[in-house]
Amino acid sequence: MSRRNRTWRRGLLASALILALATAGCAGWSRHGIDPTPPRRIRLAVLPVDLAVPVRKLKSIETVPGPEPGPADEAAQVRRRMDAVASDLRVELEDRLVTSYLFEVVPSSAVDAALAELKTSTAPIAPGLVARRAGADAALTVRLSGYGAVKRSWLFWIAGTAAAEGVTQGVAVGLVAGPAAGAAIAGEEAVQEMLTSGGGIFVFDRFFTPVILEARLVSASDGVVFWKGTAMAVRDRKALKKIPAERRRLKQVRLALAARSAIAELSRKMEDKAFMNLDRQRRKAPADRTPVPEAAP
Repeated sequence: MSRRNRTWRRGLLASALILALATAGCAGWSRHGIDPTPPRRIRLAVLPVDLAVPVRKLKSIETVPGPEPGPADEAAQVRRRMDAVASDLRVELEDRLVTSYLFEVVPSSAVDAALAELKTSTAPIAPGLVARRAGADAALTVRLSGYGAVKRSWLFWIAGTAAAEGVTQGVAVGLVAGPAAGAAIAGEEAVQEMLTSGGGIFVFDRFFTPVILEARLVSASDGVVFWKGTAMAVRDRKALKKIPAERRRLKQVRLALAARSAIAELSRKMEDKAFMNLDRQRRKAPADRTPVPEAAP
């Protein structure tokens, strides 16, 4: 085989591989029974939010006036507060998804009833089974991995991301003003990003209110996770400007606003992926069906 033919063949194989990787996620949903035809939407069972954030101090999640509570009382207050946060997040997410073109939310009462029926032991319950029992196409599970406090692994990731953003700024300046100016800006921007977007490893929890949500969509037909997504919000500056200064300083207020931003981001990611899948399915279907609308910005 000639060199030209070998090169052409390798290019063809590489193109086929790239195309396969790019479309694998889009084709995956229908293989797991997620194949809605508008106006029918994907029925979702939103499960209770799983609390996986290491909150030990009440001051991590709210502004505490006066002396801090004792260890026993503090642990009980943190538990009650985080249980309320998990409940609020679930309601907020349901309210966000209920207006979606592609998703329909199964009433939480039906999901809770299915959980109660299936809870016969301490063993974890398969989300897909809960969705099936509740009459849904899929289960949406959400893990709260950051709320005022975050895991150390997330802190290092956030700090690394902030440093990378600073280096990017430095490269842009260097292209215009020269390497020396670029290096100076990169260092300055890296430090600034560590303080403004991530807070670094040591001051992050003190100055910022991170909220991290990790979500999965689990098929009711075969129990397979067919989508994963993560959303993180540090603070909502626009929303903070709209509230009085005295309330703006309260950590619980900043966390609630950041949580709302994280939920909005998570729902947008779900919608975007769902539109991609539906669009691909529609392209394979007869042309006389209702066209797929544009995704909301």
